[in-house]
Amino acid sequence: MNDLMTKSFLSYVELKKQAEKDLAEEDLDMEKGQTQLNPIDEQNLSQFFQEVASIKITMEEITNLVFDLQTLNEETKSTHSAKVLRGLRDRMEADAVSILRKAKIVKARLESLDKSNITNRRISEAYKEGTCVDRTRILITNGLRVKLREMMNEFQGLREKILSDHKEDLKRRYYNATGEFPTEEVIEQMVSGSEDKVQLFAEKVGMDLRSKERHEAVRDLQRSLQRLHQVFLDMAVLVETQGEKIDDIEENVANAVPHNSYTFPFLLKACSSLSAMEETKQIHTHVIKFGFGSEVYATNSLLHFYARSGNISAARLLFDQVPERDIVSWNSMIDGYTKCGKIEIAYEVFKDMPVKNVISWTTMISGYVGAGYYKEALNLFHEMQIEGVKPDNVALASTLSACSNLGALEQGRWIHAYIDKTGVEIDPVLGCAIIDMYSKCGEMQKALEVFGKVKKKEVSSWTAVISGFAIHGRGREALDWFDSMQKVGIKPNHVTFTAILTACSYSGMVDEGKALFESMERVHKLSPRIEHYGCMVDLLGRAGFLNEAKGLIEKMPVKPNAVVWGALLNACRIHKNVELGKKVGQILIEEDPDHGGRYVHLASIHAAAGDWDQAVEARKKMKERGVSKLPGCSSISLHGVVHEFVAGGKAHPQTAEIYNMWDNIAVRLKKEGYKPALQNLLLDLEDEAKEMAINQHSEKLAIAFGLLRTKPGTTIRIIKNLRACEDCHTVTKLISKIYDREIIIRDRTRFHHFRDGKCTCGDKW
Repeated sequence: MNDLMTKSFLSYVELKKQAEKDLAEEDLDMEKGQTQLNPIDEQNLSQFFQEVASIKITMEEITNLVFDLQTLNEETKSTHSAKVLRGLRDRMEADAVSILRKAKIVKARLESLDKSNITNRRISEAYKEGTCVDRTRILITNGLRVKLREMMNEFQGLREKILSDHKEDLKRRYYNATGEFPTEEVIEQMVSGSEDKVQLFAEKVGMDLRSKERHEAVRDLQRSLQRLHQVFLDMAVLVETQGEKIDDIEENVANAVPHNSYTFPFLLKACSSLSAMEETKQIHTHVIKFGFGSEVYATNSLLHFYARSGNISAARLLFDQVPERDIVSWNSMIDGYTKCGKIEIAYEVFKDMPVKNVISWTTMISGYVGAGYYKEALNLFHEMQIEGVKPDNVALASTLSACSNLGALEQGRWIHAYIDKTGVEIDPVLGCAIIDMYSKCGEMQKALEVFGKVKKKEVSSWTAVISGFAIHGRGREALDWFDSMQKVGIKPNHVTFTAILTACSYSGMVDEGKALFESMERVHKLSPRIEHYGCMVDLLGRAGFLNEAKGLIEKMPVKPNAVVWGALLNACRIHKNVELGKKVGQILIEEDPDHGGRYVHLASIHAAAGDWDQAVEARKKMKERGVSKLPGCSSISLHGVVHEFVAGGKAHPQTAEIYNMWDNIAVRLKKEGYKPALQNLLLDLEDEAKEMAINQHSEKLAIAFGLLRTKPGTTIRIIKNLRACEDCHTVTKLISKIYDREIIIRDRTRFHHFRDGKCTCGDKW
């Protein structure tokens, strides 16, 4: 096999024959204690050869395109027509784009091949190191390596020739116009594309249209070839790391292209995609060894890798040692800190930046949203507007996500209007964000209007609409959209099924939900995940099929998590199944001991059964373990400002007026025959004190503020971080009737639309 490495490149037919010859030498392998290939291993090897053959075809196509580029370059030197030159330039650019596209395909296939080989080495004895199958894999890999180097050499030669031809053309024209030979410095300045130098040359030499066109064509092509250079280097690393030691990267890549300030960043990019920390440290050593330790491109690539991989301390150490930081250095640190959850430090770095670009603002806004700092994200977006920085699609989508989570409809509407006014292209991601914002702010009709205007409707857009119908309790419409999506050829994914199963659960459509769950594997070839089992437990539990829900949990192929058990416990609460609720509540405390809500739910179950000693014990255990319950928080957005309220809170500037308003509401509620639901309120207080406590729940304060600050007939929209309690739900129904208001509350899981004393949830939430 070693002699194969000395040949420039063997056809894959020959490689396969050689591999089959190796496989036939079973006697020698048997002496080493190796077993023959089983049918599965033979099939895997066959698939390996099929993939290699496909890669070879694509590489040959790239080689043909590179040859075509060479031919077109020669033609550009002989034409005198600007129109013909433009045509040649377009063809060259098209070839370059095709090469890039095909190179990416090869890269993706090599990645797939690499993962497959690693997996097979782990699960199959026949694929272990030193076996005939493993030797065959190395043989093929070496063939790919040699072929890749040939392509790199050819590419590098073409790149240098195009540049050399262009320089000669510039020298000739400069001499013809001035009678002088230009210095190398002048030529380099003109080739670099500096606008003032090009204009100076045009004035001095009398550069005609063809020369300008040619200059532009070469610059465009050089940029395309540089991008191709990056892709090939990524491919080289992937080939080298496929079963070989990365210690040889330096030598192997050096044989393909010389080291420069761009080489190491591309190697580090490939290592980043493979999460190769040890290899990155080795490359870091090479960066210093070859004198690129202070080179901004190499250090930025190292910063990016360390920050994104979670090694933020190494990133910070490198950042502090960089002699010249550019804006990329700062942005990498902000991104790294946000990914590690250190939002405050990320913001400090952001504030210390001498100059910020749109990526800086976008990274910080996205970091805030990812960490749940939605108000801070909105405030930062407003600062971005004041600074005159035009947001990109990512910043807009992230800010819309913040609006979705806060229920900040007014801000969301403003951003949507800004997008329309400035002509921002609504791509699938941004379109999905707008749809999601409107649906989560209670405006489903507007969400549907936006969906109708989205040009490219991908599965994410359809899923956003289905999810919107789900949280609004409109299950039948969600099913209709699910069917329509498939009729237009869009296949549902795992997220889509989570949305549609949730819709069935909230609308009590048990049969439909069961049919959809069963169709995941049978029809759509999607294996149900734990979230889908959670939806089914919730569906069955809400409908009263508690034993069936419990049986599904016991049959799950994966261990149920706290969310799944929580769904069953909620069903026990709804249907007052105390005995099962006690068992599930105890399991939840064991599964999720740091979640205060688990202890509260268990205490409530015991209280409902009249087992007060056990209820107190659950609360006591919670206190002893230092676990606290997440406080209830409700927010209402008025005139572009988000107002937040916590249970019993008095931090709002209009606290006195709000509590006075609630006293007036309470008087009218009593006239309607309202009595507070105190039976499950586990506080060591008299009934009067309990009534005072329950009257200070966060959503009640938010409703009082909404009635106080809005005109009669205005819809009140509230977002709450927890599930609405029974008393608050009853009170809100009465208020909607007494004050003739529509009140829309989005709690932790779904929407409640209150109107005329009724709620769309049907009192089942």
